Amino acid sequence: MIWTLVAVWMAAAAAYAQGRGAAPPLGITPKPAIANAKAARSCESLAMVALPNTTIESAAIDPKDPDICRVTAITTHPPAGDKIKIWFAIPVANWNGRFLGIGGGGFSGGNPAGVNQPVSLGYASASTDTGHEGASGSFALDASGHQNWQLIRDNAHLGIHEMTVTGKALAQAMYGAAPRYSYFNGC
Repeated sequence: MIWTLVAVWMAAAAAYAQGRGAAPPLGITPKPAIANAKAARSCESLAMVALPNTTIESAAIDPKDPDICRVTAITTHPPAGDKIKIWFAIPVANWNGRFLGIGGGGFSGGNPAGVNQPVSLGYASASTDTGHEGASGSFALDASGHQNWQLIRDNAHLGIHEMTVTGKALAQAMYGAAPRYSYFNGC
């Protein structure tokens, strides 16, 4: 009896999630959430997008794949002096109307290669270093051994938040429409 209830509950939860735009498993190309999406501007023009406390370092077509636009951005939180690096990628045609943020495990925020699989499936995707390089927790202490609260906040929340806000804004700038669905995949 209990297993029947669990199975019914799981089926209901899955149906509810599907109705709410649940993420398809990576490896499966999802149905477009925005039909016939066409880029409203060139990839290179994303370098001119003005976002608060954000510098676009580069915006260019991927030299290995002319169907992908790659952007590198840095966000800051003055007067803290922190820098959060964001790697963003979006198809130059046939965007599926979805945004997928990619995270890393442990103290690693992510890396530029994390966006490769999602963008190949039509997603706009972004990853971030969450304000520090590498996967160790050494960023949490400053040179004198005291906790570096700004970098701790960057890693714990702000890095993923800024990646999401920036990635969605860049997708909207590129296609003239905001992502219809947004997801996060990370450890």
